[in-house]
Amino acid sequence: MTFEGGGDHIGRAAARWSLDEKERLVAASLELGAIASEAARMAGLHVSQLCRSRKELCKHTEASR
Repeated sequence: MTFEGGGDHIGRAAARWSLDEKERLVAASLELGAIASEAARMAGLHVSQLCRSRKELCKHTEASR
């Protein structure tokens, strides 16, 4: 699993991340063998923030259809 761009955002609330940043983080967390808590920690987030971003992106994707 790789997530680039997390280090400079440590401490930032997930709500302040751009849609592109959230998409990259969620994609990294969904890779085969990825562990959600590790992906969140690498980005400086709590796993609940990652889960919330996943839900937001699902809603965004469904609304775009």
